[in-house]
Amino acid sequence: MMFGDMGHGSIMLLFGAILVLFADKLKGTAVEFFLPLRYLVFLMGLMATYCGLIYNEWFAMPAEIFPSCFDLENRVNDTMKTIGNETVGTNKYYYQKYDFKCNYPIGYDPVWMMSSEALTFSNSIKMKVAVIIGIAHMTMGVIIKGTNLIYHKHWSHFIFEVVTGLVILLFLFGWMDMLIFLKWFTVIDIDNPDDDRIKNANMPSIISIMITMAFNFGNYTEGSEEIPLVGDSLAFQYRIAIFLLICVMIACPLMLFAIPCCFRHGPSKVEEANELEFADIQGGDMNQRLIGGEQSNRIQRLSGSDLDVEDNSAERHRQMKKLDQQLKALGKVDEAVNFGEAFVNQMIETIEFVLGSVSNTASYLRLWALSLAHGQLADVFLHQIFLPTFKA
Repeated sequence: MMFGDMGHGSIMLLFGAILVLFADKLKGTAVEFFLPLRYLVFLMGLMATYCGLIYNEWFAMPAEIFPSCFDLENRVNDTMKTIGNETVGTNKYYYQKYDFKCNYPIGYDPVWMMSSEALTFSNSIKMKVAVIIGIAHMTMGVIIKGTNLIYHKHWSHFIFEVVTGLVILLFLFGWMDMLIFLKWFTVIDIDNPDDDRIKNANMPSIISIMITMAFNFGNYTEGSEEIPLVGDSLAFQYRIAIFLLICVMIACPLMLFAIPCCFRHGPSKVEEANELEFADIQGGDMNQRLIGGEQSNRIQRLSGSDLDVEDNSAERHRQMKKLDQQLKALGKVDEAVNFGEAFVNQMIETIEFVLGSVSNTASYLRLWALSLAHGQLADVFLHQIFLPTFKA
């Protein structure tokens, strides 16, 4: 995502494809160092090319793969005017759409790259996409952890770590992602009629909704003209938000206290596991003694010395008994899972998950920042180095 450019991504994709297809022939050459990474390079190039298709960027230039929805031949002046108590318009020229229902098939319309608001628009798209991808990745990680716990039949950990973790993650940040999609799919004709211009001006900020939900506990400003994204009113929207917040507040102490309490009041299977292990060892000891007996009989038949056979068997028995005691000492567990240790471990797990959900979501914004830096740097090279050189 942070390297989203069809031109740059296709170069990496081509290089990765060559490494994959001709891996055997490239051994012993200068690119042999990249052969263990060939699939990674190929996938990086593929994803960079795809994100470049979404951004409609080809070597930092807008790529008009499909016809634009805007009339580039005629510009319209956005005259400022007053509608009721609202003043709309910017007194700037802009390109008007051919049809209100026209949508660019893939990515966003490259005409936006010609706008004075190109950077603002591009940043908004990339930032939201970064957060959506981040929540999807973290949700996938929690689900994979859940499948492992189901496989090992650790039901208490599945319920009070995976299920509660999904509640914390999705009821906060999944809710934010849903608001992003709802805002994207809200139908507004900013050109005509004038009522939609006012509606567009009153579209809510996702960040302000999350702040009102978490810090003001849903106490929004009465009489606000903000457009609700969920339901028909702000009251209904924030009732849903507060319900989700309460579920998160219940899930956090459940994740912290439930598993230590299960270990505190439930039977421990550590002793049983050790007994089974030691029983296997003792069984192995008996088998070894039987094998030793058979060997002793063969030795007795060959040598004819009963005393040597008995000494050999006794020595083997002493060695196996000593080995058995050593293994028992190594395998002995002194309250390996008690309430105190389980509580400390679960406290670390809870704090790490809750803080990690917040910090990882913020960390995914680095994808947006690096994508911005890559796009701006490529634009500088294009307009300050390459184009002046070609014009000269």
